[in-house]
Amino acid sequence: MTVVEFEDGTTGQLSGDFRRRKADSGPERNPTDCHPPERGALMNSFPHFRPTVNAGDLVAISGQIGLADGRLVDGGAAEQTEQTLANLLTVLETAGLAASDVVKVNIYLTTMEDYAAFNERYNAFFGSEAPPARTCVAVHELPFGALVELEAWARRG
Repeated sequence: MTVVEFEDGTTGQLSGDFRRRKADSGPERNPTDCHPPERGALMNSFPHFRPTVNAGDLVAISGQIGLADGRLVDGGAAEQTEQTLANLLTVLETAGLAASDVVKVNIYLTTMEDYAAFNERYNAFFGSEAPPARTCVAVHELPFGALVELEAWARRG
């Protein structure tokens, strides 16, 4: 168990899979039931989540998953990849950036069996002229049961 403090001052424990919160105080929350107030804020309502961090002319973009309206999209890795890339684009645009500004991507899949479906959508999104450097690894599990997560670095200017 990991003890965490939330923005409203309450504390709680996250189980090993980080999908269930046992509240020490305050109301019980289910992060997948969050409904953000505006487009581009899909993850903003989660405690301590920063979609971007500026580091000089670089912008670190936090991991994006296939959430829409606070829930994972229906379907499999292909559908989650499409939504993940749409979420990435929203975060980029909110920061005044474009997909062409992305210089590095780290990709996490829960199984390499989804690599071809992911890759097809990824290549359509970034194109083949000057795609960013990338790393793709398989992991045991991702938050909220996601099949795909993508984090990125972009450069201003």
